[in-house]
Amino acid sequence: MTAWTKAIALGLLLCPFGCEVHVDGGNPDLGYGGDYVDYGGSGGVSGNAGRSGEAGRGGQSGSGGTAANAGAGGMSFITPTCSAEAGDANDECVRCLKAQCCSAWQGCADQTCSAEWQGTASCMEMLVMNGNEFPSGDEFAMCVSDNSMADDGLPQENTNNLYDCINREDTSADAGGATRCGIPCFGADVAF
Repeated sequence: MTAWTKAIALGLLLCPFGCEVHVDGGNPDLGYGGDYVDYGGSGGVSGNAGRSGEAGRGGQSGSGGTAANAGAGGMSFITPTCSAEAGDANDECVRCLKAQCCSAWQGCADQTCSAEWQGTASCMEMLVMNGNEFPSGDEFAMCVSDNSMADDGLPQENTNNLYDCINREDTSADAGGATRCGIPCFGADVAF
């Protein structure tokens, strides 16, 4: 054997006795990893990494939050009501839904409808923010399809009822052909 091969073999034999491995700033007495890492309220607390040879234990899951505080990356679920609420002053879309589409708004009373509705509204707002003043029916259909919770490209029935009401033409004398709640909810009327 050559000298360098002997040195490598000797190093491999002695390394386990002289090396400590630290992961994520863990305590060397714990072996691989520390106690836990707290990533904040939205993510919860991860579990122990465990000692070498141990599987480690699972961590606590974080809470999803409430409508007022959904946490990072989560969508809030708003229980729809047509009664006036404190936050209505800051949300022109919700005010319009309560005034123009009350029964369809109240029918959107489950997490799937809420997620489909919020995702589609965000998609439409992005189209308008990117300079599309008159989103087409095809673009609206794309936003609806992209936010289908059933992954079939279609909204569930109560979500569809809400979309129908929002995009129905406002027949009041001063509406001028606008949709019921398209402008306050999407930033523009959909050009069907």
